[in-house]
Order: sequence, then structure tokens, then C-alpha cells
Amino acid sequence: VFVAISVLLALASANQSSHQTIQHGHAAPVHTSIHRPHGVHHASVVSQPAADPSDVHNPYTADYKPIAAVHAPAHAPVHAPYHPAPYHPAPYHPAPYHPAPVVHRPAPYHPAPVVHRPAPYHPAPAPYHPAPVVHKPSPYH
Repeated sequence: VFVAISVLLALASANQSSHQTIQHGHAAPVHTSIHRPHGVHHASVVSQPAADPSDVHNPYTADYKPIAAVHAPAHAPVHAPYHPAPYHPAPYHPAPYHPAPVVHRPAPYHPAPVVHRPAPYHPAPAPYHPAPVVHKPSPYH
């Protein structure tokens, strides 16, 4: 148990470092390194191209620079840790509920508008009366 706790404590308090090199096509690579010692709130970052600016357009004859990294910075920022001011929101007091007053009066009367023109005339179709069909009675045998 002691070994497990000491390993976790060592991992939590260890330095954090990151090194990265990025190269797009035949362009000069750019090296970036980040180092954050334990107990420090800010990291140190170094980024530099690996070739002179004049060599970027001629990558085949470029003399690459040595990589500069931040392995152990000489000075870590010394300051008090950041503690934000306590936040105390204003107390919430909802407004009291007041329903709208009930008004007991009828809705206003608006008569239908008067139209001063007669209704359209559509004559009824002439009734169709077909002639009666008369059959001669069949002989009785």
C-alpha cells in the first residue's frame, strides 16, 4: 500500500515536459518544447524554426539549427497562488403573485355590416319531363 501511494504521489508531483517537431512537406521543421516543473502554475514554452528564414525557400541545402528546449528553466515564476474572490450572489426574492382583476361586463356588441345590394340571381334550370312510355298490353293466352 505504501508503494502504491508513494508512486501516485511521485507521479502527481513530477515535472511535465513535451517536445514536438512539425514539418509540412519540404518546409523547414519547427521545434516546440513545453516544460512545467512541479509546483509551478505556468509552463515555459520555446518554439523555433529549424532553419534560417532564408533557407525556407531552399530546403534541400538548408542548414538545420540545433534544437533549443526548455528542460529545466533557471527561474520559475514566484508569486502567490491565485485565489479568486469568494462569490456571493444576491439573495433571490421573487415578486409576489398578483392575479389580474376579473372584469364582469359583457363583450361589446358589433352588429353585422349592412349590405345594400340584392342577392345574385341564378335562374333555376328548366325541369326535364320525359314523355311517358306506353306499352301495348301483351295478349293473354
